[in-house]
Amino acid sequence: MAATTCWRSLAYHQWLAKGAPVYPDQPIYGRGFPAPERPDELSYANGEQLYVENCAVCHSEDGSGLYQDGEYVFPAPWGDGSNNWGAGIVRTHTAAGFIKNNMPLGQPLSLSDQEAWDIAYYMTQQERPQDPRYTGSVDEVLEKFGPTFHKNSSYGQEREVDGHRLADHANWGEKGEEVKPWNVGQPRFEDLDVEK
Repeated sequence: MAATTCWRSLAYHQWLAKGAPVYPDQPIYGRGFPAPERPDELSYANGEQLYVENCAVCHSEDGSGLYQDGEYVFPAPWGDGSNNWGAGIVRTHTAAGFIKNNMPLGQPLSLSDQEAWDIAYYMTQQERPQDPRYTGSVDEVLEKFGPTFHKNSSYGQEREVDGHRLADHANWGEKGEEVKPWNVGQPRFEDLDVEK
């Protein structure tokens, strides 16, 4: 009975979403945090300094977050315990919007637009677990997803401070390869059979 109710609910929500624009012209209330106006220049060095001053107290200077008694108290913004390259927060504008509207903790909207963007730029220029769509080649991922998802991330780019090519690895982070979802590249809802 519970499974039937779940499938009906899923089918109903799919029906509700039909025709709804995925990326509408105007923001949808409650959907993410709008990015502040992007400045002409982003500064890695300024972002690093601002991160140390405003973020490291909770998220650690090395970006590993705060982990106690087997639980994250504050998440890792980069590194093995962070979101992988396929997560939305790795897109610089998404991170800038979240940072501007939520950080530092308890002080939302206290950073300038430039500061939020610089911190986001610094954070998104750090390594993290691989994109689940990775098949052994960063270039292949960029060919498929560079024009869409990764056009706003640092995936496959050379980091300005040291020339390191970001995401050129097969590191799946602390969760290992089990993080790779079974449904990457699979069509969704085509064969949804709802019991009537």
